[in-house]
Amino acid sequence: RSVDEPLRDLKLTLDDCLVELRLALDSLETDQRPLIEALAELRFRVEPSLRAAGVRLVWQLDDAASEVELPAAETLHVLRIVREALTNVIKHAHATVVWLRLEARGTQRLALAVVDNGLQQRMSEAQVDMPLFVPPSIVHGGRGLANMQRRAAALSARLDSGPHPEGWAVTLELPLPGTAAG
Repeated sequence: RSVDEPLRDLKLTLDDCLVELRLALDSLETDQRPLIEALAELRFRVEPSLRAAGVRLVWQLDDAASEVELPAAETLHVLRIVREALTNVIKHAHATVVWLRLEARGTQRLALAVVDNGLQQRMSEAQVDMPLFVPPSIVHGGRGLANMQRRAAALSARLDSGPHPEGWAVTLELPLPGTAAG
């Protein structure tokens, strides 16, 4: 088992590097395209790693959000935020399910959430009534959370990360193209 753990970590790191390389290549595109299309490509790339980690990916996409197009640079920021959130699920959540939710909030905002059942699952498996313990490194975040926050700021978006009724959630709320960033 001690040999398997480093090999698993190495495989995850290499998979993550390949996804990042593909995202970088995709960012060379200059045309706008539907965000849902870019997310579908990301799904295709990260779903094998999720499956290998025993995590099922569930898509919940709002029809009103399916036609949203973003400039290539903004799409890249969104994809990297989602990728980081999914990588965190694989590495830290001990989850069995992760939901990717995309929905329009009115005519001016778009919400994208990555929600896992990791914390909830651990609490239900323990079958004890105890306060939820979240390690300080998760609450205060490391470089990954700081990078997600920086990318959200570049999008004039708000990023929240923390406990959720289903487990743990990373939620990005951003202005739709053509709306004021307020």
